[in-house]
Amino acid sequence: MALELESRLPAPLPRILRLAREAARRERTPLYLVGGAARDLLLARPVLDLDLVAEGDALALARAVAEAAPAARLLVHPRFGTAVVRTAGLRVDFATAREETYERPGALPTVRPGTIATDLYRRDFTINALAISLGPNAFGDLVDPHGGVADLNAGLLRVLHHRSFIDDATRILRGARYAGRLRFRWEDETGRLARRDAPMLEAISGERLLGELERMLREEDTFAVLYEAEQVGALPCLNPALRADAWLREAFQRAEALRRGAGVTVKFCLLLFRASPQEVQSFVARFRPPREWSRALDQIGALRGLLSALGGGLPPSAATDLLEPFAVPVLLAGAAADTGAEAVLMQFLRRWRFVRPRLDGEALKSLGFTPGPALGAALRALRAARLDGKARTEAEERALARTLLAARGGPLEEG
Repeated sequence: MALELESRLPAPLPRILRLAREAARRERTPLYLVGGAARDLLLARPVLDLDLVAEGDALALARAVAEAAPAARLLVHPRFGTAVVRTAGLRVDFATAREETYERPGALPTVRPGTIATDLYRRDFTINALAISLGPNAFGDLVDPHGGVADLNAGLLRVLHHRSFIDDATRILRGARYAGRLRFRWEDETGRLARRDAPMLEAISGERLLGELERMLREEDTFAVLYEAEQVGALPCLNPALRADAWLREAFQRAEALRRGAGVTVKFCLLLFRASPQEVQSFVARFRPPREWSRALDQIGALRGLLSALGGGLPPSAATDLLEPFAVPVLLAGAAADTGAEAVLMQFLRRWRFVRPRLDGEALKSLGFTPGPALGAALRALRAARLDGKARTEAEERALARTLLAARGGPLEEG
């Protein structure tokens, strides 16, 4: 199995993996490939990043690998016994095998060194409680103490113990990601526990929850993931405005059709497009989103108020004046959310916002304009005329510019 892994990894990960094995052999440290990489290998899915667990000093192994691979960058977290080696846009995580205890629900765990058995027991689901030995005496052996392979074959998500979601309720959101991505279903008791413990998400910090929400939005089939989170009661526990219903599914589909690969911010805008001002205020207070998302939330309500006017046949120049203050993801979300305004919004995004008059400031000064507000107003008028088809050529723009100048009582020049 480990040999198959090396054959399927993108370069330069096979070399990094061999360097890690050599360092572990020198240090006589048992080393394992764990978690998602082992799971995806068994599912014949792409494996891009690696998680390695050592029953010993993982930091020493990571340093040895980074020193032997000059192009690699090393980031060490001594407090947690973890390190990351990055190379060619890929990452390999090194961790010392550990066990965890939780002082209270939602708290970060207290960590102590452990064995591969205790390390696997702290995992979220059985399908992630798998390890492949990379040691010389057991190379490729599968470690599966909790029946993860059987659950992989059955397409089931199963927790390792009944307090799993109480210890860390974000596991419910991760479960939704796995269910949506892998098309797995919740094992009956696990689904019951998820529904029972979803309110425990309120004990999790907004920062951690926002990170989980962003990862959900980055999934290829975002709606499937959000739908799974709603089915176990987790989505409304984040905010009452979050709903994975038919409207959202269709809006996501339209967003994908309008611009292939709708971005995370577009999905975020659609997720909160129907939120009331009070719900938006509650979301911001709880999650403290980054500036791009905060700005988008500020604009969503304003755009909603304009959609009916945009669908009512405004001239291109008037629509452009209204839409220019809005961020592109907000406008894409508006186009996906409201089919009546879609044509105008997409015209603006694809064409109108790039239109400029053929005459620039220097050309206007040569006609007699002086720098200042009047020149700026003339440029805006020329742009509006071009957008609305009233000045189709440079000659027509010059004629309009002369008319504007004459209206101000300025000089007229030939040319």
